[in-house]
This record gives sequence, C-alpha cells and structure tokens, in this order.
Amino acid sequence: MRKALLGTAFGLLAGPALAQPPTTPQPTANDWVVIRMADGALAWNLNAGRWSQDNMIVEGERLDHYATPYEVDGKKIAWAREFWKISCAANTYQTKSGEELGTGLGTIFELSAGQPRPIKDNTPEYLLKRVYCDNATASDGQHVTGMLLDVMDMMAGGNALPKSAQ
Repeated sequence: MRKALLGTAFGLLAGPALAQPPTTPQPTANDWVVIRMADGALAWNLNAGRWSQDNMIVEGERLDHYATPYEVDGKKIAWAREFWKISCAANTYQTKSGEELGTGLGTIFELSAGQPRPIKDNTPEYLLKRVYCDNATASDGQHVTGMLLDVMDMMAGGNALPKSAQ
C-alpha cells in the first residue's frame, strides 16, 4: 500500500512537469567586434573563435557589409556571412561555408568550402589573421553584444544600437 501511495504521489508530481508545453529556446546574444571601413564594415564573432593544432589553426565567423553593393550575375550583394579557417603558420585563409545576401537580407549565393588561399596585406582576412594569430589589438574596433540583426544594423549605420555597444 505504501509503495502504491508513493508511486501515485511521484506520478502526480511528475505529471504536471511532463504536461508543460515545450518552449522554444531563446537565441543568445554574442559578442562581436565591429570595424567600420571606407566601403562598409567588418565584424567577427568573438564567441565563435576556436583554436586547434597548438593554436596554429583558428576557425570563426565573420560578417561583411558592403556600403556599395557589388554585382554578381546581375544580383547585388550587400552582405556576406562566412565561417572560415586561418592557418597561422601557412598564412592562408579558407572559407568553410556561408552565404552572400542582398540588401533585403535574402540569400543570393551559398558559399561552400574553397581551397586555402594566401592572405594578402590590407584585406579583411589580414586583419583577422593579425587579431587571432598575432594577438594584435584592433584599436578602432567597437565591442557589441547582440543578436546578428543588431550587429548588422550597427554595421550599416543604423540607429538601433544594442544597449551594450561600447
């Protein structure tokens, strides 16, 4: 009898917990560094950086904004979001995946893994290599904690800056 009562009591306690409707997890804010350039902006996600092979390989996420969209196959590209890999010792950059977006933020082209290519001076890839591989400081960078669209708004010069923009 005691076992039956305990079983019923545990069943009643567990019942409401199991009957709760599932909740959608809220997306979490990420830390980004944004640097404005003459022809747009570059941002990289600090939470996405991963090192391997004794800190000689780094992988991460970046976002490019082109103030003047460029045209490919008759379509205007205003944004690029890339997941990338840099080999510090080989001085190479490789796009792992990503997408190019139009001004309305619709995907125009999917990016797939390409071959590693040499990093040239004064390019966004060079800046990422300097920060991640050479431990350089981006003194003109702005730290932003927010969702991807918050960061995009800031990069495009919007007024809706996240409260944590410093």
